[in-house]
Amino acid sequence: MNTPTIEIAGNVPARPSFILPSGVNLAVVKELERILGGKERVVWMVENALPPAPELMQYLQQNHCAGFFTAMAQSGSEPVVQRIGQILQTGCHVVFLCGSAADAATDHEEIPASALSFADGSSLAVVPLAVQMVGSAIADGLFSPQACSHLRLHFMPEQAAGAAMGLRVKNAWQQASAEALAHFPAVEQASLPHALLKSMLRHQEAVMIDGVDDSQITYRRVLACAMLLSRRLRRYTSGKRLGVILPPGKRAVIANLACLFAGIVPVNVDYTATEQEFAHVCAAAHIDRFISSERFLHKQEKFCWPNRRDIIFIDKELHAFGRFRLRLCEWMLKTCGKSFIVSRLKLKRPEPMAEALFAFIPGSGKEPARAMAHSHRAVMAAVLQWQQALHLKKENAALFSQPLYRADAVVPGLILPLLLGQKIVMYPTPVAGVRLCDLIKNYRVAHAVFCADEARGVFQSASREHLAALQYLVLPGVPSVPDVVQEAVHRFGITVKEYHGVPEFAAPLSINTYSAAPQTPAVAAKPAEVTRVIGRLLPGIAVRVSDFAAPTRTVAPNAVGVVHLSGPAMASPAGQAGYAAGDCYTPAAAGCVDIEGNLTLLGPTERYSRVNGELISHAEAESVVLEALEAKMLPGMERRVAIVALPGQGGGADTLVLLSTIHRQVFSHDVSTLQHKIQRLHYSANWAPRHIIPVQSIPTLPDGTLNYDYCRRGIRRFLGMPEPSA
Repeated sequence: MNTPTIEIAGNVPARPSFILPSGVNLAVVKELERILGGKERVVWMVENALPPAPELMQYLQQNHCAGFFTAMAQSGSEPVVQRIGQILQTGCHVVFLCGSAADAATDHEEIPASALSFADGSSLAVVPLAVQMVGSAIADGLFSPQACSHLRLHFMPEQAAGAAMGLRVKNAWQQASAEALAHFPAVEQASLPHALLKSMLRHQEAVMIDGVDDSQITYRRVLACAMLLSRRLRRYTSGKRLGVILPPGKRAVIANLACLFAGIVPVNVDYTATEQEFAHVCAAAHIDRFISSERFLHKQEKFCWPNRRDIIFIDKELHAFGRFRLRLCEWMLKTCGKSFIVSRLKLKRPEPMAEALFAFIPGSGKEPARAMAHSHRAVMAAVLQWQQALHLKKENAALFSQPLYRADAVVPGLILPLLLGQKIVMYPTPVAGVRLCDLIKNYRVAHAVFCADEARGVFQSASREHLAALQYLVLPGVPSVPDVVQEAVHRFGITVKEYHGVPEFAAPLSINTYSAAPQTPAVAAKPAEVTRVIGRLLPGIAVRVSDFAAPTRTVAPNAVGVVHLSGPAMASPAGQAGYAAGDCYTPAAAGCVDIEGNLTLLGPTERYSRVNGELISHAEAESVVLEALEAKMLPGMERRVAIVALPGQGGGADTLVLLSTIHRQVFSHDVSTLQHKIQRLHYSANWAPRHIIPVQSIPTLPDGTLNYDYCRRGIRRFLGMPEPSA
């Protein structure tokens, strides 16, 4: 293995310090000895329960390096803290060598909390050291020591002595990993069209297979068609975006590539949308021109198609090229270099923060869908995170049957295989279980992206022989689905990669791995056990949970607050609601982080209120109200009560209002009676609503969540309150 290049970031501590590295190998140990003033200035600390790799111990013993062993499980942490303090007073640094990270990829989540929390509440200050092992190219893997060509040692600011030291150190490592990902060349100079062009030129003989008729098309021909089509798109439209109304297939790939090469942002449209939803999408994305095919137009007759004059028919455009021009373009791709192709294509390098993909996610209130723009930087960061999570190889075939308007499925299912040069099998629908099983078997598909219901349909039609080659099953954007996971693992022997995240992002926040193969504790991912648990965040994403009343104040472990996520995969062009400077995104969600760094999303922040300094969960308050009213909620029943808060004026306490289908009419004493009943259940008076409003039904959205805007407008009208000023 070649000696990696080592980069030092942050400030090397000038005075003796206790240093906690996120991962160690022999190169890291040697570099630390050098930059900290020689081996005479460094004392290594090893925990008996977490020994480092044998080659590290052998090096330390052969070079007579100073160090000591600890056994915190037997003696406790206090003697360890005292000994560290004594060594620091002699003018030496103390470096903790944690063994878990030495045997796996450098991932801050592999360091157990017990190895970090011994300094909690002590007088010991800690300098977190983030160690990132970075590959030289996209195919090398971002955090894989096997393909390591670059080591980055990032000294973080010293963490002052006090409580929650373990969690604070992990947060510092997370922030460093997000910064490292942001400065990775493929992200810092991100250009999705340039990356796709470079990869497809390198893998021109790779093929895409149309699962409908088993026809094949090489990457070279796809590129040639996209290049020729991009020139025509520049003449057809002067807008920044173009609607793409096509199912998964070679035409959809050509259309999206042509848009990117033409400097146009493709907006893949949901072709099952209603007329109102389609009109909203067009207005939100500012699109008035579309690209589709004549055949799909006739097949999807129920869709509210725009006027034919506004549609560019891709079949007619491809036919107009002629065989000679197409073959000439293919010859150029085969014989000419990338720089010549870029000049002929007139491909400009976009700003990394410019839009690359424009997607829609289910909305709330009046808007049926919410527009989300994914920048080149965010998409490339997501690609690297997916690659680090999936460990795919060029030889693996991929199956892609998800709609292209789902960004969380397009990145792992299509963009990543294109960048890796994989064989891609495409099918226009993910619910054709029998056909998908045949495709997986015939083309030895190694990984596929399915929703839970789609995976069930495949399993019903499959035998073990059908899915023998399937290595990874990716379940995007869902909490734990036990029946799908168990059937995939135990019946078919497939490794399930369960993606957790929030719908705004194309990147995974965490990947829970379920496999029939035994896993060592050092590399095994922790399965989700509670609904809405995100789990351990992947490197490149940092999380912070702030107090509801003070956004700058971080809450203690397991305390509920507002979730803040940061990292290059979270970035979006300016103007998108919810995004702030520094790549920080604050979803409208409350959550908590435990001492291990596991993130749990509990619901929208509107479901929490602070009344007289007490934080109250509306869901818990509803349960308390039902208990006080001696009312039951059976499975499948519609909501009977809902707690809605009216925000206090000038930062004052929220006012809790109860919407109730139990009450037919409300008398003046009902509120005080309910308050007394709640207090008899040993809850404070803050949990009691100030008003009770009888309703026939609880206003909800299609996904079952409360329609807050509608509820609050109705409450204000009922109470005779004016609408808040804009």
